[in-house]
Amino acid sequence: SERSPASGPPGTATGPVPATGTVAGVLDLIESEIRSYLPRPDRVAAACDALRGQIVPSCDGPADRLAAPEIPAVLERLLPLPARRVGEAIEPVIGLLTELAGRIGDPWPIVSALLASPAAAVQLRALDLIVSLAAGGRLAVTPDTLAIVAARAGEDQGPLMSGPALDRLASVVAACRVPGAPPGPDPAVYLLAGLQPC
Repeated sequence: SERSPASGPPGTATGPVPATGTVAGVLDLIESEIRSYLPRPDRVAAACDALRGQIVPSCDGPADRLAAPEIPAVLERLLPLPARRVGEAIEPVIGLLTELAGRIGDPWPIVSALLASPAAAVQLRALDLIVSLAAGGRLAVTPDTLAIVAARAGEDQGPLMSGPALDRLASVVAACRVPGAPPGPDPAVYLLAGLQPC
């Protein structure tokens, strides 16, 4: 009888991603698909699900700080990927990184990786992530943060200078807290971001 793609051997073009396996092996598969000329989004999604099952607690588990020992190695290999590819295949990686950002001690490397994406939609999601993490006390938005965002926005008049991004940029600016300053937006913050206060 004909073998279905779901029953093929792992590692082949039509084979499934194992539900379990080593973290390194699943990362190998994700990187291979992202480098591929014709990546399989379904395989990337399955690999990200397998990885999520190994490093992220279940929904019934604690959702405070994720401290799995594999996290540094996972981030080291996943963080460069958003800058390398756009489109459907990278979406599961973006989703996994966004989830991890809310559950690790320092989410800024993930935010920075999303900002480095050439895709406008991913850059906008990075701004939304900054705002949500700041609101939840997970990320401190400082003038240094704004300087990095402003530099990214100014590159080749990219997506962060477009209309849809301006409201998000204003929200990021409003989340900034200057050390030692009283609560509330500081007009100097807007200048650091190259924006004008409303």
